[in-house]
Amino acid sequence: MFVFFHIRQTKQKEMQKAIAQVRLEDLKIAVGGSGKFMGTALFGSLTNETEKDISILTLSISFLDEDGAISKTHDFFPINRYSKNEWNPLAPNSIRSFGFFIDHIVPENWSGLYEAEITKLIFL
Repeated sequence: MFVFFHIRQTKQKEMQKAIAQVRLEDLKIAVGGSGKFMGTALFGSLTNETEKDISILTLSISFLDEDGAISKTHDFFPINRYSKNEWNPLAPNSIRSFGFFIDHIVPENWSGLYEAEITKLIFL
């Protein structure tokens, strides 16, 4: 049992170290469009400073209420090898911009404030 716990703890430390090497920048919420669609969207960019190709990246966004408490959290996948639109991995030293519509996701009591965190990486 101790060996399993130690392996899991080591993997978590490795994941946190890798996540620290991915820069999340220019994060903003604004009105945007894609084709025929317009709406409120979350925009940003990611820079891969690891030495590996990232095939999946999970970005957790927590929408805050007026008191600053988390009202709802939603996971986005700005890098996703299963995506129809942008399925290429993010190579080392590469940057990828992203945008996701959020009108159908945000809770009614959302204050307009949010917190963002990269929570998971899967390498190619």
